[in-house]
Amino acid sequence: MECPAGWYANVTTLSCHICSSSCLTCNMSPTLCTSCLNSTILQPNSSCLPSCDLGRVSIGGVCLKCLHPCSTCSHSISSCLSCSGGYLFNNSCLSICPATYYADNPTKSCLPCPSSCYECLSPSKCVSCITDSYLYMVNMSCLSSCPSSHYHSSGSCLKCPQPCATCSNSTNCLSCQGYLFVLHVSSCLLTCPSGTFLSLNANLIKTCSPCNINCTTCLSAT
Repeated sequence: MECPAGWYANVTTLSCHICSSSCLTCNMSPTLCTSCLNSTILQPNSSCLPSCDLGRVSIGGVCLKCLHPCSTCSHSISSCLSCSGGYLFNNSCLSICPATYYADNPTKSCLPCPSSCYECLSPSKCVSCITDSYLYMVNMSCLSSCPSSHYHSSGSCLKCPQPCATCSNSTNCLSCQGYLFVLHVSSCLLTCPSGTFLSLNANLIKTCSPCNINCTTCLSAT
């Protein structure tokens, strides 16, 4: 037998009975809703309630379970709002965050690294840097240029070898630490070698300059 909308067929009495007030349509029982009024949503237990349980989303007036590993979702079963495993990124749950993002355990989400970082462990700890930036290991930051006491190599700022104060690489000193050392060619020495004398260059850096060609030792070029 066929009953009008809002009623269900009782097969025992062969009569139509009215559905529960929360059901738009029902089947077999007044509380076994098959569709709901506009203000309510059909639940997995065939009841009609104002909202879905946590972990479910309303699709076409029906509460559907979020797709694993979403623990909550919105608009669709695969559009995650939070994750039961992994980290939330662009409404998806990832096991590893993409480059320029880091895994934030408190929020279980992928958050952006500082703009100069390519990879990072936190907002203040870079692991590698974008092009034209250099990793400064002292504070795990990415710099556009290395401090004067460091030189850049393979994307990182490396400490100049002692007793260099500044350098261009691991073997080429540009200036020396303190007053005890003097720059000769690309090394820092305690004394100038034979055939050179102590002088100041244009940058007022102590250097060893060559003696006159006829001198073995000298105090000046003349």
